[in-house]
Amino acid sequence: MTKTYFQFISEAAKVHATTGHLDHVTHLYADPQATFHHFTNTVNHFEGKKAAGTISQKADGGMSVKAAKLPDGTPVVGYKTGEMFSDPKQIAATGKEHYVRSLTPILKHVQSMNMKPGTGFQFDLLHQSDAPTNKKTVSQPNTIHYAIPKGTQLSVAAHSQYSVDKHGEMKKTSNTPDVSQLQAPGVHAPELAMGKNLKLEMHPNRSKKIHELVGDAKSQMTPELAKFAKTLHTGAGHHPKFHEFHEQYHSHSSRTSGVRSVPEMRAYVDTFTNKKAQQPAKRKTETDAEHKMRVSTHKTELSRALHANIDKHEEKFHKVFGIHNQLISAKHHILDQMREHEAQFQLQTHKGEEHEGLVSSLPKHGMAKFVREGSAGFPKKNNDNPRFAK
Repeated sequence: MTKTYFQFISEAAKVHATTGHLDHVTHLYADPQATFHHFTNTVNHFEGKKAAGTISQKADGGMSVKAAKLPDGTPVVGYKTGEMFSDPKQIAATGKEHYVRSLTPILKHVQSMNMKPGTGFQFDLLHQSDAPTNKKTVSQPNTIHYAIPKGTQLSVAAHSQYSVDKHGEMKKTSNTPDVSQLQAPGVHAPELAMGKNLKLEMHPNRSKKIHELVGDAKSQMTPELAKFAKTLHTGAGHHPKFHEFHEQYHSHSSRTSGVRSVPEMRAYVDTFTNKKAQQPAKRKTETDAEHKMRVSTHKTELSRALHANIDKHEEKFHKVFGIHNQLISAKHHILDQMREHEAQFQLQTHKGEEHEGLVSSLPKHGMAKFVREGSAGFPKKNNDNPRFAK
């Protein structure tokens, strides 16, 4: 075989093989009880208590890469969802310049890493240069600017570790990888896990406030309301377009007001129905005027249907959004506490920029991210990043 292919990566507990998009911890619709478990896990870490899972910094990295050493010690690299390569010629044969530019030098670094045979990692690129930096420098892989130490040629944010068999299949073993295995000349692989290496020391008053907010939210989440919340995730019992509308409304709110409300959701209906993606395509047999009329009729009908869906469940929306907002407030208290301890982190931002947030990982409830919302939050900053301007 001239190429080393990584087949579909398997994992126990039916979770995604490679780490991709994570839900906000306050987006409690898929599994409301999991939300409360993640809050308990995270607060326990900050209070120095025994916790059921782990928490880690969430890095705002660039390209996501898999790197491993097969059981025989052969180094391999690849994009997180693609094939893996053991030779620069294989990378060049793809004809993808960004693969050649990024993966070829990483493959060389993997060769000299302390990585054990039969072990793999997934990491996001923070910095990459042709030669080690001759001084402390600044890198912006996505939206946040990071401080990169002198002497760094490759900086990565590693967030998961895998076992690798002789066929190249990977199975996740940890969401808190052993970054010492990524050490090599010119490589900066900071520890992201927030464990005993940090003194997080939650202030008693802040701790009390968080417990009050989460406890009150949990008491309000009745079985009936939890059942309704899940329908917002599955779309069951709602207009066919409502799930898509609801998801986009949450994304909009996370980067604007940072809270959820029925009046704000109603106001978003026009924004949603005016999007080109929601408009019917022009038929070959119709004129521009006919198409314009059909688009207008479709928008009116969709708008009425979405408002009718809100009307039908308005009381429950008020209750669910009230819980949601309490949890956002609790989340922001946790992130305020995290911000006060950032000086301890191995991964540092440039001039005190706020980190994207943190990730809670639980064996039975997967992963969820704690990210600040609203005008000062990461979603707003990311949305305003000139790199993503259309």
